[in-house]
Amino acid sequence: MIAMSSIPFADDTFIARTIEGETILINDKGDMLHTLNGTGSFIWACVDGAKSLRDILGLLCAEYDIAEERAEEDIRAFVEELQLKGIVRIRTESDFPAAWPAEPRSERR
Repeated sequence: MIAMSSIPFADDTFIARTIEGETILINDKGDMLHTLNGTGSFIWACVDGAKSLRDILGLLCAEYDIAEERAEEDIRAFVEELQLKGIVRIRTESDFPAAWPAEPRSERR
């Protein structure tokens, strides 16, 4: 189980495009496509390599007015799924900060 203090960040082989509230993720080879609904798109926008899952949880609960306990389960499951597919990677408190992406994901288009 991913700790809420973990910081997810996008794998740099994926490019995201948001169209009408849905986000489409495609890898740079063009052979893997993943579509996110509105809630998934909101979480994806928060996955910037700086916010922890706990931070994202607070933002999600404020945006959608949902119970924290339920949202925590959903965020963990969602991020774990993206991690298994290689779309995101996870940085934990014990990782060395300099080993992670130097440029924010938002600059990669």
